[in-house]
Amino acid sequence: MSLYDDDEDLICPYCKAVQNCHEPDEISSDMCHTECESCGKSFWYSVTVRRDYYPYKEDEEDASEEDTDEMD
Repeated sequence: MSLYDDDEDLICPYCKAVQNCHEPDEISSDMCHTECESCGKSFWYSVTVRRDYYPYKEDEEDASEEDTDEMD
């Protein structure tokens, strides 16, 4: 069973309560420790943070229009 519901909410493994005050983790970690907001029991969890980047080249026409606008 996952401690996360839909990969968004941290769920207590004891009472199954969603941890509403839990801030989303900014980095991946194998071992994080927290205390349940509802039942007060402490538990460990791991988290994988994923970022997807989709770089693309600007059209030359768009780039030249931006250059012209910056010069004004």
